[in-house]
Amino acid sequence: MSAKKKLYIGILVCLIVIIIGLGWYLISIFVQDRQSEENYDALATATLTEAEATEKTMTEPSVSQSEILSETDAPEIVIEATTVTSASTTVISADDETSAQTTTKVQNNSAAQPTTTKPTAAVTAATAPSYGTEIEKVIDFDALQEINPDIYAWITVPGTKINYPVVMVRKGDTYYLEHDAEGNADRNGAIYAEDWNSKFFTDRLTFLYGHNMANGSMFAGVHAFRDAKFFDEHDSIYIYQGNYRYKYKIVACYTASDEHLLALYDFSSDDVWQDYLDGLADIKDISANFRDIDELELDDKILTLSTCASNQQNKRIFLQAVLETKTKCK
Repeated sequence: MSAKKKLYIGILVCLIVIIIGLGWYLISIFVQDRQSEENYDALATATLTEAEATEKTMTEPSVSQSEILSETDAPEIVIEATTVTSASTTVISADDETSAQTTTKVQNNSAAQPTTTKPTAAVTAATAPSYGTEIEKVIDFDALQEINPDIYAWITVPGTKINYPVVMVRKGDTYYLEHDAEGNADRNGAIYAEDWNSKFFTDRLTFLYGHNMANGSMFAGVHAFRDAKFFDEHDSIYIYQGNYRYKYKIVACYTASDEHLLALYDFSSDDVWQDYLDGLADIKDISANFRDIDELELDDKILTLSTCASNQQNKRIFLQAVLETKTKCK
C-alpha cells in the first residue's frame, strides 16, 4: 500500500472518530437539557405547591388549640364570665330550636367553607370556672368570629380541660386536624364538627371531634370518663352558642369502631334512630360506663364527643350526652 493511500485512510479514520465524538457530545448536551427541564418543572411544581400551602396557612383560618385554651390562659379577654341570676334566665325546651337541619345520608354540603380571611387576633380562653363547678358564661361570639368565622359554638366539660371553641368544616375536610384557631399549623388541631350536622344542635346525633393529646389538651379529657368513679361524679357537658347554653347529661362512655355513623345511617328515620338507641344498651365493652341509658326516647338529641382510643387502631372513645335544656344566658 502506498504511503499516499495510508495517509488517506488515516485521515478518514480520524474524521470518523471526530464525528462519533461530536455525536456523543451532542447527545449528552441534549440529555442534560432534558434533565434540566425536568428538574425545573419539578422545582416549579414544588414551589407552586409550597406557595399554595403557604397561602392556605396565611389566608384560611384554622382551629388548633395547643396553648390557646389551656388552664393557664384563663384570665384573657375574649370570653367574659358572668353569673346569671335565675330571674334573668329563661329555660327553653330542646325541641323549640328553629332553623333545624335534618341529618341524612345524602345531606347536601351546606356548611360554610373555611374562610379566606386571615385571623388577626388570638383566640383566648374563657375566664374559666373551677373545674367541676357550674357557671353561666356570656361568650362574645362576634369577637370570636372576627378571628375565625368558622367558630360557631363553645364547649365546656366540667372536671376536664375541655374548654374550647368549636368550628364547622365541610364533609371530609381535615384542615382543623392540624391547624389552630389562628390559622397556624398545630398538631393539636381543633374541636370541630362536619357539616353532616346542623350548626344549631338540632340533629338527633351530633358529633364533635378532637385529638387525644398526650399533653392532656383537646379531647384527651374524654378518657377520664372511662373511670367509673369519675363518670359517676361528673355528668354534664355545656355547649354555648350565641346567647344560649345547651346543657347535656352524660349517659355513656365506651369504645366504638371508627366507622362514620353519620355517613352510614339515616338517623332522620324513626326506625333507624330507635334501633340505634336500643343498641346502646347492648354495647359489649367491659370498661364502658352508662347512666340512665334505658330512659332514652325517640325525641332525645345526643351529643357525641369522639376521640382516638389509646393504642387501638380503628377504635374511638365516645362520650355521649343527651340534651336536657337550652337556657338563655342574657
